[in-house]
Amino acid sequence: MDKSDSNEVYIWRVYDNDTLEIAGIISEQNETVMTEMKKCLSDPKGYFNAHGDIFDEWFMNDRSDDQEICKVALIHLLEQGNFVCNRDWKDEKEDFIYFVSNLENFKRLGLSIEEELLDETDDISVWADILNDQWKDRDCCLANIDIGSDSYVLFTCETYKLKRLEDLFGPDRSRVTKCT
Repeated sequence: MDKSDSNEVYIWRVYDNDTLEIAGIISEQNETVMTEMKKCLSDPKGYFNAHGDIFDEWFMNDRSDDQEICKVALIHLLEQGNFVCNRDWKDEKEDFIYFVSNLENFKRLGLSIEEELLDETDDISVWADILNDQWKDRDCCLANIDIGSDSYVLFTCETYKLKRLEDLFGPDRSRVTKCT
């Protein structure tokens, strides 16, 4: 799909096995995420019909292609499991801190946020740079999945895992990046 049509949701190109590996990396093989993702990959239209409410907010309908259905399900499952948070580009500092610090991998990795370093007049890109600088000695980062909108789908991970995710998302490596 082309980003130029603002009425369509842009979803990156990923193959089934790659989608499952992405889910596993970001969720640390979370059983619920992996089970549901396998269900979706095995029967995308059936998954769409069984979970239509998930897709309504993405303006999807029963004519949506299987790949779109799987990508939206991936983001939804990761968000439901608190492995990613979907944040608006103009997020408030307090909300940003709250949602990032409640991510499962933020807690698992023992990360912290030095709130006094984040200026409330800045935005996510500036805050992400500060956090990535703060966490670089721990080999961790705040990353973003580009969903083709002005929102951020943020997650925390080890830097070496981000490199694998970049490979899985495709040759242009622009669909998942260290958040900046």
